[in-house]
Amino acid sequence: MLKSNKPHMMKDCSKRLIPPERVPPPKRTYTSLIALGMVALLSGLYALYYFDESNKKQPSPVTVAPARRKLTKKERIPATSAEIPNEVPYLLIGGGTASFSASKAIRESDPKAKILIVSYEPHFPYVRTPLSKELWLNNDPESRHKLMYQQSNGTEKSLFFEEDDYFVGCKELASLDDGGIAVARGWEIIKIDVYEKRAYLEDNKVIHYDKCLIATGATPKSLPVFDAHKNITKEKVMTYRGIGDFEHLEDLISNGIKSVVIVGGNFLGSELACALARKTREKGLKVTNYHYHKGQSVYVPVHQIVREHGNMGKVLPKYLSRWTTERVRKEGVNVILNSEVEAVAIDHESLVLTLNSGNKLFHICHGEFPFNFPPGFCEEYVFSERGTHLVRGIPVPPHCSRP
Repeated sequence: MLKSNKPHMMKDCSKRLIPPERVPPPKRTYTSLIALGMVALLSGLYALYYFDESNKKQPSPVTVAPARRKLTKKERIPATSAEIPNEVPYLLIGGGTASFSASKAIRESDPKAKILIVSYEPHFPYVRTPLSKELWLNNDPESRHKLMYQQSNGTEKSLFFEEDDYFVGCKELASLDDGGIAVARGWEIIKIDVYEKRAYLEDNKVIHYDKCLIATGATPKSLPVFDAHKNITKEKVMTYRGIGDFEHLEDLISNGIKSVVIVGGNFLGSELACALARKTREKGLKVTNYHYHKGQSVYVPVHQIVREHGNMGKVLPKYLSRWTTERVRKEGVNVILNSEVEAVAIDHESLVLTLNSGNKLFHICHGEFPFNFPPGFCEEYVFSERGTHLVRGIPVPPHCSRP
């Protein structure tokens, strides 16, 4: 038998690699989401408190704002597409925060960059969040006319990101050696050819680009019940998103609107409800109505229809949502929970909104109900958070019926 001179090779089992124990993934929590919601909500409530204390110290001004020059979505600046460049290195579609922030970042990276922003609105880029909060709390008509609002630190700030002269004209953009940011206001891009890098304006003018960013943001969505009755709601319903909507609503309030009903209980609806409640309370626009859950008469200028169990019900846990609802009610808002608009109809030239709870919203004139409604009570509007809707009508207790 032949023997090998090589030492016998034996496996060392002690050195065998043992896979580590599998660590289960962390459980998903909503702590950060809840914290973010609470921070935003408390910031808004603090702003309301701050402005309320400031207004107590200072008398309300009596100056009258100059007549506002109305800008419509159809107004175009420049008036013709011939003044818009045929070719740009950077094309940004949309005139909101994302688009403007991108333009500044591009200019920081490329100081001589030529950037064209195409915006559907007839305004330079601006921040939208004060439209539902701080702008309504500005008691100086002249300052508010200029779309100025007061920050929590007491300083005044414009709704627009920059002054008009920060931007360059669309016609001059191509010829500027140092580049710049031009804004085509009131124009729409209706089609993009990503292979040929072409964008088409609504009049079929072609813009060639090297890089393109689509930052159009969100569009308010109407409620299906209103869409199904556009012949009824056409003149009484609108969405709330931009400067034009703020100006229109402000004019309605200034011209004697009696009450506001907001449909929707998340950030926009709750912020707008609190701001309008304070605004209308300052103007003395009050209407007698009933808290159904208490059965007592109170003066409330603003009503809010919330589908959930409380304000911010989609974001906050139940106990915090209820706390938020109580805070909103303390601002003077009549919050109607677990309700939504179910039907729309016309009754004697008045709009009737039926809620899923059975309550109805009527357009009431001259105190038709046997309650203490003030004479001439005719103008009522309803807001919806999924597109803020203005509709004539107010909540009526379930035991009431139209005479």
